Amino acid sequence: MTIFSGEPPIVIHIEPPPVVNVSQIAGVGPPGPVGPAGHSYLPLSIPGLLAVSVGDIPITATRDTTIFGAWASCGDVPLGADVIFDVLIEGVSIYSTAANRPRVIDGTNTDIDLAIPDFTDWLAGEQMTVNVVQVGSLFPGARATVMIDCQ
Repeated sequence: MTIFSGEPPIVIHIEPPPVVNVSQIAGVGPPGPVGPAGHSYLPLSIPGLLAVSVGDIPITATRDTTIFGAWASCGDVPLGADVIFDVLIEGVSIYSTAANRPRVIDGTNTDIDLAIPDFTDWLAGEQMTVNVVQVGSLFPGARATVMIDCQ
């Protein structure tokens, strides 16, 4: 399924499918690893070369949940600039300050700091998308994963 568009198209594979049972994400059952204090991680993978793009297929919450943050990594490091992502709920960024968004640091595979959102509520029926806001200028980076820490 195509989540991001652009040149070349970037495809994201979501497990489970786009309608996500948030009770499963919250550690009640599968899928995925359960983090500290019942936190779980929703991985969004973007294979291939990255390009600036807008998420066009939403993930819908089936119950109210809290987002604690997000972080990102790339299998192939970006060069020349950081790769920056934005997480949106109902088309509105959960980060009021662009500098706080999840990123992969130029020349590395990740940023070890959790990008703490300003808006943390993801209510039942609301849709989440992830945008690629910036890519490396010399090499864009490739094979990215954005992890959403939620409960």
